[in-house]
Amino acid sequence: MSSRAMIWTVLIGAAVGLPACTMAATYTTPRQLAINDTYQLNPDSATGDEATTEPKTDANDGQSGDNPYFRRTNVARAHVGGCSGRYWYTSSYQEPGEPDPNGPQYVDYAPPFGTGSNQLPPGRYRLNAEYRNTASRAPYPAEYIIHALDGTHVVYKSQLDGATNSCPNFDLGEFDLGEGSYIRVNDTGGSSITFNRMLFTYVGPAGGVPYVDAGADQTIVLPAAANLAGVAIDPDGQPAPLSVAWSKVSGPGTVEFADASAVVTTATFSTDGEYVLRLTATDTLNEVFDEVTITVLPLGSCQLEVLENCGTTRRTGPFTVQRSYPMAYPNAVIQPAQFTLVNLGATPIDYTVTEVTNATDLTPLDRPWLNVVNPTGTIPPQGSVIVTVVFDPTQLAFPASATGANDNAAALSFSEGNCDLGPIVRRIRINVLGPDATSVHEYNGNVDPTAPDSAGPEGSGYNFVVSEGTHQGSVEDDPDAVDGKAWRIIDTGGTKTKFRAARLAPLPDPEIFPRSGATVVGRVRVRNHSDPRGGALILWDAHISAEYHWGPNGSDGVITEMHRGNTVILPGGFDQNYHILRMTAIGDANCNRIIRFYFDEDVSPVAVLTIPEAAQVGGFEGRDGMGFGAGSTAGTYDIAFDWVTMTNAGAFAPGEELAVLGRSLVVGRNCHYPAVDAEGDGFVDMNDFAAMQRCLNGLTTSIGPLMPGCECFDNVPPRNVIDEFDINYFIKCASGPNLLWTPTEDCPN
Repeated sequence: MSSRAMIWTVLIGAAVGLPACTMAATYTTPRQLAINDTYQLNPDSATGDEATTEPKTDANDGQSGDNPYFRRTNVARAHVGGCSGRYWYTSSYQEPGEPDPNGPQYVDYAPPFGTGSNQLPPGRYRLNAEYRNTASRAPYPAEYIIHALDGTHVVYKSQLDGATNSCPNFDLGEFDLGEGSYIRVNDTGGSSITFNRMLFTYVGPAGGVPYVDAGADQTIVLPAAANLAGVAIDPDGQPAPLSVAWSKVSGPGTVEFADASAVVTTATFSTDGEYVLRLTATDTLNEVFDEVTITVLPLGSCQLEVLENCGTTRRTGPFTVQRSYPMAYPNAVIQPAQFTLVNLGATPIDYTVTEVTNATDLTPLDRPWLNVVNPTGTIPPQGSVIVTVVFDPTQLAFPASATGANDNAAALSFSEGNCDLGPIVRRIRINVLGPDATSVHEYNGNVDPTAPDSAGPEGSGYNFVVSEGTHQGSVEDDPDAVDGKAWRIIDTGGTKTKFRAARLAPLPDPEIFPRSGATVVGRVRVRNHSDPRGGALILWDAHISAEYHWGPNGSDGVITEMHRGNTVILPGGFDQNYHILRMTAIGDANCNRIIRFYFDEDVSPVAVLTIPEAAQVGGFEGRDGMGFGAGSTAGTYDIAFDWVTMTNAGAFAPGEELAVLGRSLVVGRNCHYPAVDAEGDGFVDMNDFAAMQRCLNGLTTSIGPLMPGCECFDNVPPRNVIDEFDINYFIKCASGPNLLWTPTEDCPN
């Protein structure tokens, strides 16, 4: 796209020729929007009912992280909940120090309009408002006053429309907005109205002038055609229907359009070279155009593309491969990085992958901790190859302190020797975490979580702190608990309690490292609840925050990830028994955010709920860590924790943590089927025997507790010792590499 004529007049809104591939996006921070993109203006990030400081302004409401584009006047209260996570409402009664409910109470939604990168472009916007319908809402309508470029418009909307406890979203209409524009929502009486999010969807320039976009510049190889995906919008449909036409502006040969009067079409070229094509739109009164450059390469030329294999998708563009390595657990595997090299041309490409100094300095530089597999080769026309990068943790540079971290950086240059294409450079970072930066916490439900050393056998200085809400709960005798004790929280709906793993100075509190991930496992009993947002297992992080809820939904048993609303109904329904819950999360902005939930993993060792590409959830920057708890001010929750274990050393599926941590995160005997299948892969082979060898103590009398993670090899008396009798039992169970185990009389389980 190279140029466009714009005239600002009045706009009403009719679109023509939007291609099916056009994707709109929603943003929560101001920016220059594309057509049909939306800016979502959220209320302030209040954490509960607001303090009674007067007047209620952004400067003195006592909250941090306020949205400067949401301005309040005498609006007394904020509440966490509703459909958008938080909302404000006017007070229908007066407490000491609060404003008179009969006085002015209103808020202004005032995003910045302008040409800056962090501003909204002036133009035509479709406005959608959301409100919270509850039994306490005012019987009169709220007044929406739109201060637009052409004057003031007023829309009235009842807040009793829609189902009770829902958050209806309604269309205010389309308006021309620019510098100084804002929307005021006013309470015209003395009852109570709510203020939820406001959506500003950019539909084009102000006025009735058509909008046209010829699409992105592109390069093709003969004899391929160029796929043209234009956009033409006629805001008001006047004075005549919009018409469009493609034409050639410049280029060495002729151009043939499949349909020159369609915004989405194809173009073929008689010879190679650089062409400029123009898409013109007119409503007979106004004419605008946009241009696109098509570079046509000759037959037999080549193009090389480098894609990163990242989780379930492949991403293009300049990216950084990022990994983490916890020094405290030397068996941790640093997942290899994979790149897919694609030949988009019509001739073979000889490629070479070289370690270089950085993205701008391509001087070869060997890094011993990095090894490229398949660094050279040939890619056939329209073919691809996978280049794998593996890592040697013993060669990494470690941090200077036990609590620190150290980045190991590298750059790879992908080049070819056939077509004189420039090199493509990709970056790699391995973040090495000091031995005291990662940890395992265990809570056994037999003491107050906030008591010193409440994290069981993990060592002095480990405990939990109240991260959200207020402290509540107590130790109760429970014959169904592993040790006869459980921490029970009976939340009445007036508060919430969530505990976060902590350590005493000088050790830092556990932090979630998105590139290595974290795991929380607990044996939990839910007796009842009236709100599905209570939470049970919790991970707090700006990138991968998640909360695991298990509870009833009628007669069903439902697992819910609170912040994203993903749910799964489990067969068998809900019961009040103890269940083992496991939650893992990994990934950051440079890769997939993947969250997985497991349920009763001894029966079902696979995830029952997986959220790939999990949307980022903000508001957790100050609570980075792991924990457990319950409670919601919108409902009640009765939950007991027999035990909870957690680690920031990785995102471990059932059984995986044993190889890295040297122990299972599940308290007590937690074995696969058969018990001696340490890997849980169905084969009882030499890898399982190697795991058993670590557990051998060679004694024939009990010496007390086994090493962590060894309980599954203790199958023959005497108990609490792994000896030659257990070896003989293992031999009877062995199946061999890649041979599925089947039960026998000597090894039934």
